[in-house]
Amino acid sequence: MSDLKRYEQALDEALRSKKPFTTYNRDITHAAIITRVAFCHAGNKVRLLSHRLDPVLYGTGPLQRSIADFLCREGTSLHILVETDLPGEHPILKLLTDDSRETMKIKKVPPDLAERYPFNYLVVDEIGYRFESDRQEYAAIASFHDNEVDGEGDRMTDIDGLIDFFDRLEEKSVDIPQAGIALA
Repeated sequence: MSDLKRYEQALDEALRSKKPFTTYNRDITHAAIITRVAFCHAGNKVRLLSHRLDPVLYGTGPLQRSIADFLCREGTSLHILVETDLPGEHPILKLLTDDSRETMKIKKVPPDLAERYPFNYLVVDEIGYRFESDRQEYAAIASFHDNEVDGEGDRMTDIDGLIDFFDRLEEKSVDIPQAGIALA
């Protein structure tokens, strides 16, 4: 069995059993595994802040299927903030169907706001995240079901801060045409 398969199985088992799982990774292959497995275990809301929604990552069949399966579940929503233009043939736009238009929202972050932070991330419900400190690289920390609290009862990981930042940024972002038209 390959190391990647063992990595995927360990992540899948941890998310299924709700056990803590934290890892550091540097490449697109690990990013794809984490993102796909995260969508498989997401409950109701996924937030994704991405520089360009790399088509190599978001165009893979397994990841496309896990996102589509997530969107088909009742009560789910996917909120995407992208910092650059998306071409009309971008693979993520294939997921925008009549059925998913209410559950999948894509907005573009205004350039002046995108200049104010260097990172990108994915947040799954309130159970975990994958955080790239540099939007130009795949190197990331991923952490799920890490419920450590400090002496005052606050979570030690700042998932609440990631959610709050995303939601405030989403309010200031602009809708992308939902017909698969490239952003201008």
